[in-house]
Amino acid sequence: MDTPEVIFGKVQHRLPAGACLASGGLLDARGVSDVDVIVIDPARDEKFTIHGYDRVINVKISSDPAALRSVRHRELELRLELEYPAIAARAREAKASGLSTEAAWASVLVLKGCPYEAMLDADAVLETAASA
Repeated sequence: MDTPEVIFGKVQHRLPAGACLASGGLLDARGVSDVDVIVIDPARDEKFTIHGYDRVINVKISSDPAALRSVRHRELELRLELEYPAIAARAREAKASGLSTEAAWASVLVLKGCPYEAMLDADAVLETAASA
């Protein structure tokens, strides 16, 4: 099965300019993960799905630049998985039990407050992981 990165590469030519891959953290912890793509376009707000690949592709076009938070989360999550595989294994277990990816990381790292907001502070999260 192709990874989200491979599938994104295959479909990128069909997407609006500026499309960013926003999934890939704790891949397949609850079965086959989909591929999430974010596009910022000041004039559009829409969602659609592309089928026909190993994974379903969800595309969100948003006029809100805050939608790129999911891309920042993904980058941090991939870095955590690479640098802290033992912590990533615990986060994968937490996600498999039903938590969202961000909530799983926040749980195993004992991050305070809203998991989605906490995961935006990459420096603090990486510092916490290093001391865990």
